[in-house]
Amino acid sequence: MVLVLYNTWTKKKEVFKPIEPGKVGYYSCGPTVYSSSHLGHGVTYIRTDMLKQFLKKWKGFVVKHVQNITDFGHMTSDADEGIDKIKKAMDREKKTAEDITEFYTNDFHDSMKKLKIEPPDVEPKASENVDIMIEIIKKIIENGYAYVKDGTVYFDVSKYKDYGKLSGKNMEAQEEKQRVADPNKKNPNDFVLWAKHQPGHSHVWDSPWGKGMPGWHIECSAMGRKYLDGDFDIHSGGVDHYFPHHENEIAQNYGAFGSIGVNYWIHFGLLSINGEKMSKSKENFITISDALEKFSPETIRMWVFSSQYKSTLDYSEDNLRKAKEKVDKINNFIQSLLKIADSADDKIETDLVKKYYEKFEAAMDDNLNTPEALAVIFDLITEANKKIDSKSLTKKEAADILALLEKIDTIFKMMNFKKEKIEIPEEVKKLIQEREKARTEKNWKKADEIRGQIRKMGYLLEDSEEGVKCRKIRSS
Repeated sequence: MVLVLYNTWTKKKEVFKPIEPGKVGYYSCGPTVYSSSHLGHGVTYIRTDMLKQFLKKWKGFVVKHVQNITDFGHMTSDADEGIDKIKKAMDREKKTAEDITEFYTNDFHDSMKKLKIEPPDVEPKASENVDIMIEIIKKIIENGYAYVKDGTVYFDVSKYKDYGKLSGKNMEAQEEKQRVADPNKKNPNDFVLWAKHQPGHSHVWDSPWGKGMPGWHIECSAMGRKYLDGDFDIHSGGVDHYFPHHENEIAQNYGAFGSIGVNYWIHFGLLSINGEKMSKSKENFITISDALEKFSPETIRMWVFSSQYKSTLDYSEDNLRKAKEKVDKINNFIQSLLKIADSADDKIETDLVKKYYEKFEAAMDDNLNTPEALAVIFDLITEANKKIDSKSLTKKEAADILALLEKIDTIFKMMNFKKEKIEIPEEVKKLIQEREKARTEKNWKKADEIRGQIRKMGYLLEDSEEGVKCRKIRSS
């Protein structure tokens, strides 16, 4: 089967062919570390992890994943009062820039670990790569794509004919939306490669153009190329990076090296809350830590995979509760399988499971269609449960299903393959006996009331041909 990905650059699905057969160079935009990561970041990096794990664990590629840490602020056109975000955090918390960035980098790492997100292979800090940024800016100037004015270096977008292709924006209309007029710009859409030092900067470096700091976009062009040895296969980020960040990265890459630098541009949908984009600037965000107090990482991952990666995901506790029910259904199914086959088999051989293996791969090969892939899992559960009920599911089939689910879980990371040991409290056992007595006496109302009472205590009763079964209800 062949993996097809939607390439934002070409605006179509394309067969994935890496530059070097069998190997994938992958760069994803990392966080700016000035405050706690919110759930929108979590959604993006869960999707990043899903793509990486599918390439590695299912398609067999050797993946080198680079993800940056932006540990200094940037002067962008919408910066408030000329103060970058790191400097704002310094003023807010009365700490040094190093203290701020170290604390929130650790906070980010902790959040990613809790969400079961594998760390990148290389995680360069922007502050440690300013030298390569300066070298690339020099190349852009030498090639005639940038100019210097009063200690600031600007990229001249008029020199790059494909500017606007990635985002599809009308650049003439975009000129009128520029929020800050800069008299030093030749064109309103020109952007900063190197900013002259200002009091609102959190950091300062020496450069051929005077003291200052790199612009926001140059860091990813520099670090992607440095750590992935030139042009590479995949660059991902949120759809809010279409413009200006990735648009400007492409312009920089072309200005310095004559290519757009990346073969496949992948963009993930944003997280909304009450219909609005979740963002720190709007202060309508939920931190990852807050979300994990209410829901497990497995529930959050199920919720994310229940929508296509390019779509906007709306936060609501009701949606997350539905995701929890799906996780519980899969894990309860696994417990049923473990009673038939104690462990997964080394090789999937049964026709029943081969069929679902192929369906799952086909769904994921179609632009990482996780909703369809989940539907395949639940179709398998439905068919297998029918065979379990009729006592026709063989040990080999059960073992093969476990093997398939374990392979799927290397990508999704939300299943539990440990055999449950349920210790039922004496109080619950007594209530079960009372319920059985009520059922014998055909007192259905009392039996239902007792079932409800047992449920409130955290246990679920299931009536079967073998008698009543009791299992613990998982927490979120």
